[in-house]
Amino acid sequence: MKTLKNTGITLMFAIVAATAALAQNPNQTLAKAEPFAQTEVTYKQPQAVTKAKTFGISLYRIQQSMKMRLSMEKKAGEHATVRLLDENGQVLYEDWVGRLTKKYACEFDFSQIKDGRYTIEVANGTEISRKNIEL
Repeated sequence: MKTLKNTGITLMFAIVAATAALAQNPNQTLAKAEPFAQTEVTYKQPQAVTKAKTFGISLYRIQQSMKMRLSMEKKAGEHATVRLLDENGQVLYEDWVGRLTKKYACEFDFSQIKDGRYTIEVANGTEISRKNIEL
């Protein structure tokens, strides 16, 4: 019973203190409940994320010969693999380009190879670039 009496006295004291605090500042108003703002929700179609290419290659024929020259420029910090494939997908040549190399070039001599379709493939694990050659 004594606890109930103390709780009641404390509650009345809190009400009196709050009323006194509000009376001291006449410009203060109680917060009003505002209705929720109506918002229009629109769904946008997700766009394909395109990553910047990490390497670029060029392939050209050396004049008056059966040789092709591959040039590659890439970001340092990523490795790459260069492959020459025949039309059956068998690897005829493979070279690994290290992470510190920024520029790379090599030549392919097709004078000793029979006619057919060949593919030069450059890959770095996330990107693959292919150039087709037909003799």
